[in-house]
Amino acid sequence: MAQGLLTRETIADFGEFRAYLRAEREELAFEAFREGDGRAWLLRVPLAARSALGRLLREVSPMLVDGTGLKIEAGVLRQVTIGHADQLAAVLIVEGDQRAFALWRREQLRSGWSWTIDVMVVPLELACRLCGLVLQVIDPPTALS
Repeated sequence: MAQGLLTRETIADFGEFRAYLRAEREELAFEAFREGDGRAWLLRVPLAARSALGRLLREVSPMLVDGTGLKIEAGVLRQVTIGHADQLAAVLIVEGDQRAFALWRREQLRSGWSWTIDVMVVPLELACRLCGLVLQVIDPPTALS
């Protein structure tokens, strides 16, 4: 997926963040890698949903900095519609004493809303950094036109 690479950023103790423009699919792809085992988290977002993604990140970033939105144990912090039957959610994940932050797509099926395989997960302490990196890719809007 090296073609269309928009940015590549090393995140200490975590691996790399990469963002790609997939023009043929009219989408952005965001990847976060964990160096040790090579697993990749991949989040695909339609180009048309850039403003919704930006709005979501600007709403949750302050919560992540000062902790005001993190009084819940786990769950959806905020969500935005990014398509006809498609949403993007900012999620707090808790397992034991470990906490993580995810940007996760959901789709509406006949049976209701379902989480997709499109997800990017980082330890909670890297959540603000992840939001900032994604915002750098989608702002300013003229960068991808």
